Amino acid sequence: MRRPILSAVLAVLTLSAFPADEPRSRGFDEPIPLQTGFAEVNGINLFFRVYGEGPPILMIHGGLSDSRVWRAQLATLSEHHSVIVADSRGQGRSTSTEDVITYDLMADDYLALLDQLHISQVALVGWSDGGIIGLDIAIRHPERLSRLFVQAANATPDG
Repeated sequence: MRRPILSAVLAVLTLSAFPADEPRSRGFDEPIPLQTGFAEVNGINLFFRVYGEGPPILMIHGGLSDSRVWRAQLATLSEHHSVIVADSRGQGRSTSTEDVITYDLMADDYLALLDQLHISQVALVGWSDGGIIGLDIAIRHPERLSRLFVQAANATPDG
């Protein structure tokens, strides 16, 4: 009986220590974004941030995650690049619709974000689902990418 109560107390304390709307610090300094907002794309509000100036890099997080996974890379990359991070459809601060979420749809969300930011071509870094989204963009819209780095992505959506 004691173990379930202790587990519940620890879970509540852990969750209350980090409010959902505040970034969790991991001992590194996150730069201040030059732009933060919600882009209205494909029927949703896509939360995004832009850091630094220079050739643009779009960093797409993995599934069941959000753009905060890139915090450790932002300071270094934004020294010489414009770094764009966003929360994919239905994750983080971005909204969703009743539509089935597909990689094509999420790729279209990111392309629409780039259009709103007036960015015609970008280097894309994708991790896991973000890598699959990057591959989708590379296949359907290769002219939008100057470079592509994919880590831990499936070659096909069926795994």
